[in-house]
Amino acid sequence: MKAPAFQFYAADYLADEQVMLMSLEEEGAYIRLLAYCWREGSIPADEALLARLCKGATANVIRVVIECFQPDDNRPDRLVHPRLEEERAKQQVWRNKSSEGGRKSAEKRWGKKESQPNGSHPYNGGNKGGFNGGVTLHSSSSTSSTSSDKTPPTPAAELCVLAEGSKKNEGIAAGEELPSEGSLASASHTGGAAADVATHVEFRPDPEWAPQMRLVAEQMAEFWKLGTLQQQARFSLSRFCRTVFEAGNGEALQQQFTAYRFYKQENDERVHRWETWIGKETAAYQDGEWIKNDWVAMLEAARKNPRHGIQRTTGAGRPAAAGRVASLPASAYGRKKAA
Repeated sequence: MKAPAFQFYAADYLADEQVMLMSLEEEGAYIRLLAYCWREGSIPADEALLARLCKGATANVIRVVIECFQPDDNRPDRLVHPRLEEERAKQQVWRNKSSEGGRKSAEKRWGKKESQPNGSHPYNGGNKGGFNGGVTLHSSSSTSSTSSDKTPPTPAAELCVLAEGSKKNEGIAAGEELPSEGSLASASHTGGAAADVATHVEFRPDPEWAPQMRLVAEQMAEFWKLGTLQQQARFSLSRFCRTVFEAGNGEALQQQFTAYRFYKQENDERVHRWETWIGKETAAYQDGEWIKNDWVAMLEAARKNPRHGIQRTTGAGRPAAAGRVASLPASAYGRKKAA
């Protein structure tokens, strides 16, 4: 089943440099193609077909908008949008986690036949009267037949106190699976008999390259004008820098990024989107523009053979147009010299 919608981050959209440089007509075509790309998974790479999808947009409009998309790795005749692919992947991860969580919850709730005491029914919670404590928690709050011999649940505040021997209970880490009931590990989470079992927390200091990595990530966020409200984009840049630095390519990344900035500024060219420049995380960032081209060599070549420049000529210190006007004969003004 295709996802019917995706999250639209207004701050990210309005602050995007390519969007800011678009006209209203180009922006309307861009949003329309985003909707088609999300629904169909991709859009055709043919400019004529894109113009028809945009209700007869001009070729110039399509050429501007098409720069925001990139070719599909599996279908060269189709285009995809990098940000939409990230949103699609996040939705799929969320659906998988929800499905897995529901499955584990059902197994934990109904799959404990072996753990029930003798003479008890697996669906009545072990109570002779047929009272199902687990079900009534979800079905009704008016039932008064609760058991007084059951241990009350541990308050959440008790999970944050220091255990005996200055051993701190860190609580349940994010993403950690709860152990099965009856084990020593489960007792440590619920304040049972094994609550004095301390969880060993390993301290790992930051590597030597961590400060430089953070500096490069901040420079990239400033270069692409990512504000403090665009936390998702800034986090993606930080994750990209950490991955490259961990692979031992931090120095190469710094050189490439520095050369890229100077190359674009000195040649007055439009910069890539930051998503296109770093590439996809699923491809280990090996499909980004930062590694496709040798920007250091390109900058050196551009400086040796500049394509754009202003030619200045020496003169008498006055504008050329004024000099030409001053040298025109009187007949050029439709007047004759006085006798």
